Amino acid sequence: MSVLFAIQPDGLSAPEWYLARTPGEVELIPADLIETVQADRIVWLVAGTDVFLSEIEAAARSVEELRTAGLYQLEDELSQPVSSQHLALGPKDPVKPGARHAAVISLNRLSEILDQLSDYSEEFASRVELIPETSLITGSGGSVIYDGDDRLLVSNGIAPALAIEPKLASILLPALLHQLDVTEIDVYEGSQPVVPQAPLPAELILNAAGKISYPRFISSPLLDGAGINLRQGRFAPKRKMKIGISGWTGTFALAGLALAVWLGSLGLSVVQLNSETDRLYDEMRSAYAAAFPSAGDVLDPRRAVVSKLQGAGAGSGMPSFIELASAFYTGVRSVEGVELDGFSYDRSTGRLTATLRFSGYQDRDALKQTFDRQGIPIQLGGARQENGMLVGEAILGGAIS
Repeated sequence: MSVLFAIQPDGLSAPEWYLARTPGEVELIPADLIETVQADRIVWLVAGTDVFLSEIEAAARSVEELRTAGLYQLEDELSQPVSSQHLALGPKDPVKPGARHAAVISLNRLSEILDQLSDYSEEFASRVELIPETSLITGSGGSVIYDGDDRLLVSNGIAPALAIEPKLASILLPALLHQLDVTEIDVYEGSQPVVPQAPLPAELILNAAGKISYPRFISSPLLDGAGINLRQGRFAPKRKMKIGISGWTGTFALAGLALAVWLGSLGLSVVQLNSETDRLYDEMRSAYAAAFPSAGDVLDPRRAVVSKLQGAGAGSGMPSFIELASAFYTGVRSVEGVELDGFSYDRSTGRLTATLRFSGYQDRDALKQTFDRQGIPIQLGGARQENGMLVGEAILGGAIS
C-alpha cells in the first residue's frame, strides 16, 4: 500500500506532495514529478478548519436524499444556509445503529479546491480524494492531540475530531477538552507547539507521545484507508465504465429493458397488494412500450421480454446472463462512485460474479441497498484498497427466482 498526499500550508498556496509507503515514513516529491509517481491512493488533505465534522441519524431512499436530510439535520449547528453547503457521508457508526459520520464544507471552499485540481491532468485529478484531515483521526479509539506545524487537531477517539486555529488555542482548547470529557490525552508535537502555553486544568494528564512532523503523523491513517472523501454526489469524479465482456454490447439496450421489467416484476412479488403494485406495473408496461412502440399495449411485459431474450440466445429458466449482466450494468449506473470492471458467468449455477470498484464504503453500502430495495439477493465480498479505490467482488443469481 502506498499513498501520495498533498498538504497546503495555508490553504491557498501550491500544496506540498508526499509519498508514504510505511507508517511514519514520508518522502517529499518534487512538483514536476508528482504525476509520474505510482501510488495506490492519491489524497488532497483538506484543512480541518474548513470542514465541519459531525454525526447524523437519518434514513432515506437514496444516498443523495440521505445527504440532503443530513444537511437539514445539521442546519442549526452550521448556522449557514443549507443551500451553500455540501455534505459527504462517512462510514456507519459501529456502536449506534442508524448513525454515521458526515463532513460538511461550504460550496465556495470546495469549488476553490476543485479549481486547484484543474492544474493537473484529468486522469490524475480524477483519482484524487479530498479528505478532511480531522476525519483521519475520528474514531481512532484513543484521545489524541496533534500540536505543531501550524495545526492543532483534537480527538477523544469517539466523537468527530476538531481542528482549532493555533492562535486561538488558549481561548478554545480548555473549553473543548472539557466538552469532550477528556481527563487524559496523548500529545504529538510538531514544530512550534502551542498547547504548553494554553491554560489547561491541572488535573488533565498530558502524555508526551513524541515529536513528529505532521506529514509523518498523518501518514499512518492514510495508509489504513481512513477518511471521508468529499467528492460525492455531483462532485464525484466522472469515470468511464469498463465492462470485460465481448460479443454482448449489441444486446445491452434490450438488457437494460429486461432489467426494468424484471425489477418491476420482482417488486410486484415483494410488495404484493400494497399501494406500490399499480405504480410498478405501470412502469413495466411503460418501459416495454417505449422500447417497442409497434407492439401496442402489452399486458404481460415480463413474458414478452423473456421471449425476446430467448430469441437473442439468452436462454431460459433461471435469470439469463443478459438479465444478470443488465442488473449489474444498470445497478452500477444508478450509484455514483461505483465502477464495474468485468464479469464471469457460471452457466451451470446461473451465478454471475462481477469485479467492482467503489470510491468508498458508503458507495458499497448504497449499491447493496439498491438491490435490497428490489428484493434481489446480492452478495458482496471483502474489499481491498487499489489505486485509491476499494475493489471487491459481488455475486448475483443462482438463488434468484
